[in-house]
Amino acid sequence: MIRFRFKTRPSGFTIIEVIIVIAVISILAGSMAPMIAQRIEAAREDSTRIKMETLQKAILAYAQDTGGFPEEKNEGPDSLEALEESGDTPSAGWRGPYIIGSYENQDYTRDAWNTPYQYQVNQPDDNAASQVILTSLGPDRTYLTQDDIVLTLLMPLEDVLERIERTKARLKLIEGNIYGLEGEGAPATYTIPRAWQKDAWEKSILYKRYNAFSAAVYSAGPNGLDDDLSQDDLYRAMVWSPDNDDKDKDKDKDKDKDKDKDKD
Repeated sequence: MIRFRFKTRPSGFTIIEVIIVIAVISILAGSMAPMIAQRIEAAREDSTRIKMETLQKAILAYAQDTGGFPEEKNEGPDSLEALEESGDTPSAGWRGPYIIGSYENQDYTRDAWNTPYQYQVNQPDDNAASQVILTSLGPDRTYLTQDDIVLTLLMPLEDVLERIERTKARLKLIEGNIYGLEGEGAPATYTIPRAWQKDAWEKSILYKRYNAFSAAVYSAGPNGLDDDLSQDDLYRAMVWSPDNDDKDKDKDKDKDKDKDKDKD
């Protein structure tokens, strides 16, 4: 009986085949890597925008209760602490926390690139709404570059105007009270009645005497800063005329003379 033996090919890949497979995989990986990186950055950007919108709601809720935005502290995350904790000297009207520190198990003061947000409060013009600019530095982690994500928050104008009118009414009451005091000219010192000591932003109303015949009562206005009657300050100026006082005295003397003539 004749038997045939066939040479069988050994199982597995040859070195050339392995090299070809590796080359193909490398080419595919190289072409896919930028797409994957873009997807990751897009996901981080979406996550950051969502976190910033959550912060926006918290900041506006804080402003609605207290009449102003959290104070700016070194343009950093310390400014946002007031959203979670009232601190040793809480703002009047604070009813937080407005956000939880472990929000989604992440630090709410940092973006998806783990970089602190930039927080800035812009000082308003006369009768304008306060403004906050919240900024993520984006993928390059550099401030004021094209990839920054910027969110601008405005104090609701209706709320600002309503507080302005309430403060003006209170200043007018104080003005009337001062004019009704005994004595001539501007009081050297004046204590504002307790019920009128705060403006609509719960900041102190102040009295300032310029000289013997002029003074003012004023509120620091929407920005809450006592910066010596700046554009957004609300005030009532008071003036006493020495000429009018002399005329009043002359009128009293004339009346006394007329009375003496009538007696004669």
